Amino acid sequence: MSGLAHFDRELAALDQQIVRLGRLFDLDLTQDATALAVLTGGIAESRYGADLVKPFRLMKALLELRYRVEKHCVEDVGPAACRQILDDTPLK
Repeated sequence: MSGLAHFDRELAALDQQIVRLGRLFDLDLTQDATALAVLTGGIAESRYGADLVKPFRLMKALLELRYRVEKHCVEDVGPAACRQILDDTPLK
């Protein structure tokens, strides 16, 4: 399997989960500012009820993983090829 296909599937799967979890919190994580607020604590789990703490932490962890995968994509297949993959994902 080529690196492109690997990153294409992995990023798509992560984005799908992240966007789905974001809807649970009424957050549009396709917006960079919203994703950054979650990652930096500007939007905190304490905003939500105790029953949503675990899903919020999962969403945040998946966002962190997603950006690590993106970094590896750039390193492994190059910026131009990775940009093509990212253009087809919700979290560009």
